[in-house]
Amino acid sequence: MHPRDDLIRARFDDIEPVGDGNTLVGYAAVFDTPTEIHSWEGDFVETLARGAFKRTLAQRAGQIRSQFDHGMSEYTLPIGVPTVLREDDHGLYVEVELDQDPWVQETLKPKLGRSINGMSFRFSVTDDEWSDSGDQRTIRSVKLSEVGPVTFPAYEATTVGVRSRDMYRLWTAQQQFSPAGPAVGTPTPADDSPPPRHLSATDQIRSAMERARIEGII
Repeated sequence: MHPRDDLIRARFDDIEPVGDGNTLVGYAAVFDTPTEIHSWEGDFVETLARGAFKRTLAQRAGQIRSQFDHGMSEYTLPIGVPTVLREDDHGLYVEVELDQDPWVQETLKPKLGRSINGMSFRFSVTDDEWSDSGDQRTIRSVKLSEVGPVTFPAYEATTVGVRSRDMYRLWTAQQQFSPAGPAVGTPTPADDSPPPRHLSATDQIRSAMERARIEGII
């Protein structure tokens, strides 16, 4: 079964600061555009149906956050406040009023629409439909949790849509803390190893990602 929770999709060449120069504008999602997915979720073609955001925007628009690279960069705080979140004929249109934080204003903002030109969103699937062959998915409804600019696509631009490479890294790291235990092949700690240290979920993920980098997993 394909995962349904905490998923990420990204679009590129589709954001820009406009107006007063402090508002991030773009489409985080586009409707009726088949997208090839090749990732930890599997290999299939995915399409967002019109109306996929209608319920979530009506129920929780005020709870949507905006982060850079999904909070997995050196700057983990929200970068601003989504002031406009709406569906139109094209897709999910987003406007974010950027914070006055020095990192946002001096480091991030000058790059938006230039070297950083992707918009992404984090969501869970609440209603979808699969083809009989299992290789085509139509998403009809989602629970939206976050939107924001991203730096890197996971794949070459030959696919219609791309997704965040960091999400795959995060997923890989999270497997180290699965309720089912560590993945097969994970080394067993030596008898003289120091006692385990209780870490927050964020620290656990960062620690696992660092171990994965050292071991060449990511």
